[in-house]
Amino acid sequence: MRQPGRPGLAAFPAGYGVAVVGVIVFAVGGAGDMTWHSIFGIEQDVEALFSPTHLLLFSGMALILSTPLRAAWSDPATPAAPGYRQFLPVLASATLVAVLVAFAFMYWAAFIQTIGADAYDPHLLDGVASVLATNLILLAPLLLLTRRWRLPFGTATTIYAGVGVLMGAVEAYRLPAMVAAAVLAGLAADALLRLLGPSASRPQRFWAAGALVPLATWSVYFAAVAVTLGIGWSAELWTGTIAWACLLGLTLSLLMLPPPIPKTPPR
Repeated sequence: MRQPGRPGLAAFPAGYGVAVVGVIVFAVGGAGDMTWHSIFGIEQDVEALFSPTHLLLFSGMALILSTPLRAAWSDPATPAAPGYRQFLPVLASATLVAVLVAFAFMYWAAFIQTIGADAYDPHLLDGVASVLATNLILLAPLLLLTRRWRLPFGTATTIYAGVGVLMGAVEAYRLPAMVAAAVLAGLAADALLRLLGPSASRPQRFWAAGALVPLATWSVYFAAVAVTLGIGWSAELWTGTIAWACLLGLTLSLLMLPPPIPKTPPR
């Protein structure tokens, strides 16, 4: 609902003005996509990720889907520690954006990859990249939400399950055990977040969450791979991949919540 007396996007409630921009961007991308295909043809495989019009469609959808998150973030009446049901609109918004990003990078989606192959498989690096890419896609919304709210139990499970289930659908659930692993990893992440209690006011715990949530996530993941597919990777490779995921998570947490700048001592 537009607010009278305010010009342009300022007339929309907090968080919704950008959604209007998203609708326009999506409409331009949709119209441009028809023209692009008529001139250059239809993209195949990974080329579809880099089409300029598809990037416009992606950007427009991201702006639209993230609207409930932005609106709640800007609302001072939003409780700092909401219950799961109360938090669901925000959580659905964050989950859908994560799914959108995961879909854009589906060629490096860990929960639909077969990584139990021989260690000399030429696609070995794709397996490592899929874990590290998916790690950032799952962890980024969790850390972002943690900066604003005390997350209810089930937040990580919802995001992980959303990505795992919907990405599994892309492959017609060829690897159902990996979808189950996504849900179990989400539960492990939720339990760890409940134990740590990270928040913007407790930076050390926030940074610890950035480092340890990947440890819980990918330990469950590789355990599921070992049980269902068998790990063809060496111990150095799969443990090193988990370690890199933890280091990336720690780095991301430091970027999202850097240490405070020391105050200049008085002269």
